[in-house]
Amino acid sequence: MSQDASSGSSASITAISPTQGPTTGGTLVTITGSGFTGATAVQFGVVGANPVTVTDTEVTVLSPAQALGTVDVRVNVPTGLSPVVTADQFTYAVPQTENAVFAIVNKTGVPDDLVYVKFLGAQINAGSVAQTYGDAQPLGTGSATSTASYSLAAMTATIPGAPASLGALPTFAINDYSGGRIYFSLGAALNSTTIPAAQNPDDPDFNTVYAYVEPSVFPNATLGSTNLDASYVDFVGIPISIAIRNLADGSLANPPANNPLSSPSGMSLFDALTGDANVPTGTVVAASTVANAGTFGITGTARILSPSLYVPTMIANAQPYHDWTSSGGLIDTLQQQGTSLSVASYTTIDSGVSVSLGTLFGFAGSPGSTIATAWSQGQSYALTATAVSDLNPSGANPRIPTLQGVPGMILSGNGGVVGDFSVYLKNTDLDQPSGIYGANPPYIVDWTADPGGATAYPQTQIENDLAGRVVGDLLAGFNFGWAASTRVVADHATATGTASALAGTVFDVASGTLAQQQIGQLSTGQLFYLLSLQPDTATLAQWFGASIQPNQPTLYNNYASDFQSLTKAYNMAFTDRLQGPSDPDMFFTPSPDIYVEITLLPGAYKATTRPV
Repeated sequence: MSQDASSGSSASITAISPTQGPTTGGTLVTITGSGFTGATAVQFGVVGANPVTVTDTEVTVLSPAQALGTVDVRVNVPTGLSPVVTADQFTYAVPQTENAVFAIVNKTGVPDDLVYVKFLGAQINAGSVAQTYGDAQPLGTGSATSTASYSLAAMTATIPGAPASLGALPTFAINDYSGGRIYFSLGAALNSTTIPAAQNPDDPDFNTVYAYVEPSVFPNATLGSTNLDASYVDFVGIPISIAIRNLADGSLANPPANNPLSSPSGMSLFDALTGDANVPTGTVVAASTVANAGTFGITGTARILSPSLYVPTMIANAQPYHDWTSSGGLIDTLQQQGTSLSVASYTTIDSGVSVSLGTLFGFAGSPGSTIATAWSQGQSYALTATAVSDLNPSGANPRIPTLQGVPGMILSGNGGVVGDFSVYLKNTDLDQPSGIYGANPPYIVDWTADPGGATAYPQTQIENDLAGRVVGDLLAGFNFGWAASTRVVADHATATGTASALAGTVFDVASGTLAQQQIGQLSTGQLFYLLSLQPDTATLAQWFGASIQPNQPTLYNNYASDFQSLTKAYNMAFTDRLQGPSDPDMFFTPSPDIYVEITLLPGAYKATTRPV
C-alpha cells in the first residue's frame, strides 16, 4: 500500500466498488475498510466529494466529474487521508448506454397470449442501443410507444446470458423511458393511447383488469437514478411483486426493495381491502372481459379505486379523502390545543453518519419552479406549522388579502437558499381530493425574502419545488398520524417490541437523544427517518396510523393507514418520504449481470375457461 506520509491516518481502505464510472460523475461508489468515522470528504485524485453515508467500516460517495483516466481514491478522516489500496483505483470512462432487462412471471391464471403490455404516459426514446422485446424484436419508440401492445406470448424468449434452468420468459429491454407507466392488462389489450381513466365508466377500458408499474430508466447513470415501483396511488388492479435478480443463476441480487404483498397470495390484498370499513362503498369496479372468441372469460373484480379516485355519481356516499377539517378532526384538535408542528428536512442522520444535502429526507430539487430558480435547488428547510382561525388577522399582510378571516394552516420558516417564507393553506382546500396522492391542495407562498420584493405566489396545486415539498411533508405527516400524537418514542418502541430497529440511532431507547420525544414533537424529517428504520411492513405498521393514534380515527388517514399495513407499494400515503427497507421505489443500476423480475399475481378477478 502507498501511504500519505504526512497524514498519520489510522484509516485503511480494503476495497472499492465499482472501480469505474463515467466522466460526468454520479456513480455511487462504496468504499470499505476501517477507521472512517468522522470522514468529511473523499478525494478522487485532486477532486473532492462529500460522502453520502459514513460508518466506521464503509463510506458511500457519488464520484465527481473528471476527465478520462484513473485516479487514486482516499478518504479524508479527522486524522488525515486514508492510504490507497493500489496506485490506480477508479477509472473514468466515456458514459455507456446500458439496457435494463425486464422479465415477467405470470401467475394471474390468464394465459400468456391473453396478457398484454403497453407503455403509456411517455414514449420510449430511440437511442444508440436497440430496445427490444422477446427474441430481439424492436420495441416501438417515439409516437409508436402508445399505440403498440405486446402479448406476453409474443415477448417470450430466453434471456441472453441466462442459464438454461431459467427457461424462457416474457422479456423486454429498455434504456430511455421515464415519466410514464408500463401497463399490464388481462384478456384484452388496452384501447387507450394515454393514461386510461380508471374511475370513468365511459372509458373503453373501464371493465378491463389492469395494473401498472412506474419506471425511470435512463440511457446512463449520469442522467438519473434508474428505479421502479409498483404504484397503487390510484387503484389496486393486478397485485404486482418486483425483485432484482442475478442473471447467472436467478438469485436475488439484493433484498427485494419493493415487495408489495404482505402474504404469498395476491388475493389477500383484495380480500383485505374489499372487507375494509375504510374503503368507500362503490369503489370496487367489476370486470367483464370476454376474450379468445368466447372460450375464455374474466369476471369478478377489475380493481379497487383509492378514495381519491372517484366519480361522485358512481360512488354513493364516498369520502374521497380523509376529512381533516371537520369538528373534532385533526385541524380542530391542533387549533384547540395550540399545537405547533415542525416541518423540516433531516440531512444529518446520526453521529458519524452524514447524508448529503437532499439525499434522503431533505428537498431533492426539480427541473423548474413557477416561483424562481432558487426554489428548485436542493436545500435544507425548517418551518413551524400552526392551525389558525384566521390566516390574515385584520388584513395585516397586504400580500394575501383574500385570506383575511379564513381558517387554515400557516407554515413559516426558511429555506437554506430562498431564505424566509411562509405557506398558507385554507381549511377548505386541505381536503381537496384530486391529483397526487389524493391530496393536491392549492396554497399561497409568501416569499418574504424575495430579492425582487416581498411577493405572494398562488399555487393551484402541489408543485415539484421547495414549497411543494413542504406541503407534501405536512400532508404525509397527517396521513401517517404524526400530528397530535402524544406517544413517546421510547415507550412506544418498548410497548410494540420494535426497539431493536432503533438501536444505535438517535431514537435508541437506552441512549438516543430523540428517544424521549413525543412522536408529534418530531420534525417531519425525523419522523420519516424513524419510519425508514423499520425493517418490514409489519414493523412499520407499528409506527403510523392507529398504532400511534389509538382510538383517534379522525387524527390520521384511515384508508392510507390500513393500506400501508398491507403493502409496500407506492400509494396515496406519500410513501416517497420513506427510505431504506420501507422505500417503495426500487433503485438499481442497469447491468448485463442482472434483470428486473415483475411478477403478476392472482387478484379478485375470476378467470374462466368455457367449453368450445
